[in-house]
Amino acid sequence: MGKRGEDYEATIARKIRDGRGLGEFKSYKPWLEIHEFPSKGRSHIVLSTTVGREHHLLSDLEEVVFLYADFSPHVVDIREQFPLFPRTETAAIAEEMDLKHPAHCGSNDVLTEDFIFTMRDPAMGMKARQVKYSKDLSDLNVRTKLEIQRRYFARLKIDWKIITERDLNPAVTRNLWWLRRGAMEVFPDVVADEFTRVLMASRPSDPLNRAIQRAGQSVNLERDQAALLFQRLVWTHDLEIDVQEPLELSSPIDSLRLHVSLKSSQHERAV
Repeated sequence: MGKRGEDYEATIARKIRDGRGLGEFKSYKPWLEIHEFPSKGRSHIVLSTTVGREHHLLSDLEEVVFLYADFSPHVVDIREQFPLFPRTETAAIAEEMDLKHPAHCGSNDVLTEDFIFTMRDPAMGMKARQVKYSKDLSDLNVRTKLEIQRRYFARLKIDWKIITERDLNPAVTRNLWWLRRGAMEVFPDVVADEFTRVLMASRPSDPLNRAIQRAGQSVNLERDQAALLFQRLVWTHDLEIDVQEPLELSSPIDSLRLHVSLKSSQHERAV
């Protein structure tokens, strides 16, 4: 193996020593970080409400998929850029397929899964997801990696799928981007409770923005702060709306199917 291959092996050894790809929840360290890997589109470091750590996302599409997972009440952990070890396993799969394993500098590459989701219900198991733009699926090298990954997770009996931009509902995506603005905001419980009480006492025909403003005034919040509190309550699933439909502030409340969550306590939240 030449010098470049030796350098790559040294990089892998260093990452393993640093605990890359290990841990769960806040302790997890992704195998790839955005300053190390050229992405298709913009890269992002995003703080999650689910896990409470910064996540390294290598494309705009990964950021959108992350948004869906961070909002989901079923997901409790999100691990991105997850390495598929041991490399001998992925190499054996490639050999079975009579295909050349993806390589870097003369060494077998460390394949990574874009996301591993841990579900709240253990019966649902873990979910492995590859995020790809649909136009990239015609690339032979991409398809080779995907098939190796599919077989790798099939051996582990872990649910594996590809997500493309075609799998995402544009209305849901727009709604989640808007709701995300208030996701990290913190309000006293007494303020949130009174805001919710007044909001839910609104007439079904009231426009959402007017109902939010009135509820905000009841707890001495300016209009912008009231909107942030509403976004926060929906993001944490204290309030539920139909996110499948376009969320317009001028829409009457009854069209949003707005209701208070039936969860019994704060610690039952998934996000």
